[in-house]
Amino acid sequence: GRIRRLAGIYEAVAKVVEQHSPDVLSVEDTFYAVNVGVALKLGQVRGLMLLRLSTLATATAAEVSAAAPSSPPDRCP
Repeated sequence: GRIRRLAGIYEAVAKVVEQHSPDVLSVEDTFYAVNVGVALKLGQVRGLMLLRLSTLATATAAEVSAAAPSSPPDRCP
């Protein structure tokens, strides 16, 4: 179900970060979607990724930022 898929995303993010060792990690802000169900799922995955990335950043000294979909990564709020 959904919890298994979210757990898979949580672990996959760690594998990608481990493989590439980035200095900066960024996650786009959730945009407003017409379909509320899709917006809620996107919000769940975004929150999960921010949680995982913040944990990994603490361990690797990488910087984590969130960005609006239209703003470049160097202008993250």
